[in-house]
Amino acid sequence: MTARVSHALCIAAFLALAGTAQAATLRVGRGRPHATIASAVAAAAPGDTIVVGKGRYVETVQIDVAGVTLRAARGVEWQPGTWRESCVVVGPEGTNTTVQGFLFRGAGSAIASTADGLSVVKCRFRGNSLALEATGDAVSVTKCDIAQSDSAINITGHAARVERTSALGTRSTSVRISGDDALVARCTVRRVDDDPPISVVGDRAHVERNRVGITEEEGIRVHGNDASITRNEIRATTHDGISVVGSGALIERNELRSCRDNGIHVEGDACVVRDNRVEDVLAAQGVFVVGDDALVEGNTVAGLSRSDGIHVDGRAFAVVGNQVLDVGYAGSGIFVSGEEGGAQSPRVADNVVVGSSGDGIRVLAPGVTVSGNRVEQCSRSGIYVFGPGGALLQRNVVTDVGENGCLFEAPDTHATDCVVSGSGGDGYRVAPSATGIEITACRASDCAADGLHNSGVATFTDCTLTNNRQDVANDGTLTDGGGNRYTTGGVDAAPVD
Repeated sequence: MTARVSHALCIAAFLALAGTAQAATLRVGRGRPHATIASAVAAAAPGDTIVVGKGRYVETVQIDVAGVTLRAARGVEWQPGTWRESCVVVGPEGTNTTVQGFLFRGAGSAIASTADGLSVVKCRFRGNSLALEATGDAVSVTKCDIAQSDSAINITGHAARVERTSALGTRSTSVRISGDDALVARCTVRRVDDDPPISVVGDRAHVERNRVGITEEEGIRVHGNDASITRNEIRATTHDGISVVGSGALIERNELRSCRDNGIHVEGDACVVRDNRVEDVLAAQGVFVVGDDALVEGNTVAGLSRSDGIHVDGRAFAVVGNQVLDVGYAGSGIFVSGEEGGAQSPRVADNVVVGSSGDGIRVLAPGVTVSGNRVEQCSRSGIYVFGPGGALLQRNVVTDVGENGCLFEAPDTHATDCVVSGSGGDGYRVAPSATGIEITACRASDCAADGLHNSGVATFTDCTLTNNRQDVANDGTLTDGGGNRYTTGGVDAAPVD
């Protein structure tokens, strides 16, 4: 350590000790130096602590001194001097004020602040219009309890933190933050009438480990880039469970149940939606992403009533390793759409879809690789490719679907090493609009109609088609590339109706 650094540290230590020595503790209450909180605040110097004794206080105080701590003993209730006014008003000079341990009742905004660094700790709020209205950076709310209020927390400023706080039965948003680098963590917010329980507008928001439920709007709403929304529990929302507008979002390991609209709804590029569980969505998609370069991975979506399990609309997406179970009302298990372009080819890989009342996997986007998926017990087609075309299907297994195992309506679709069994229609169905279709090393068995039914322009090579009503039927242009095994009909046979 150099002499200069050592000297600087000694000076800093001396100044810190001097500041500590100068700080005072002012006491409020019966038989104490100050009968009112306002009196103690008026006498306070920067860094002082005001300890408020047991009792009921009816007054409004203005803090314009930096670093003051207001701390309540047990049994302190604070009401404003005028009904529905504020109890504590912190001016811009009152930076780094701490308010701790009070019960606030009957205020408009119980605490109103325009200072940076406000900290509200272990306070209770009952019957106020608003618990906290703050404009300033680095505002924090910790271990507070809010109930019977019109709203709860409204912060405008960067680096806000709301942690381990509960809000029950507010009419509008319980936690509303406008500013970058916000943190909302380990809060419980329930029974919100008109707005999302948690709403953040700003970049790099972190919303994690909260419990949210029973709301007339979204559960969590974030507008801003690079949001991180993780490990939240969300129940019974009238609209989306999680709604994000902005690029670079991470939505991970959340549990959502009984959302009326989408479980998870993202509008923005380069999002990651991973390892979430979405159940019992009533009217829309389990996961709905609009944007390029999305990764939707490892999610479980179950029990949807009316729409798709996972719907991604964009370019260069990856929908990988998801489970989609019991999708109702003609919704698809997985539906991908979008336009050509992007740094990587779009793909739908290694997913499991069971029990969709529509198609298992529906592909509208161009150039999609669909590989390693398992589709079972869907009411319509297992894999349905339409739109621009250019899809590549590899190593997919389709079992016991109500209509066709694979339905191709788009041109230039290639299928390789796929297996279809027990479909209620054809194993592979090539529609009249489909040209340039190549089916290679694929199998179809025990289908109620044809193993392969071609009405377009297709080539099949090294395929095994057995025990279907008719193995091959053709009313288009079909080329036998050789190496095929089939036991009934022939490539020029008329289709069986």
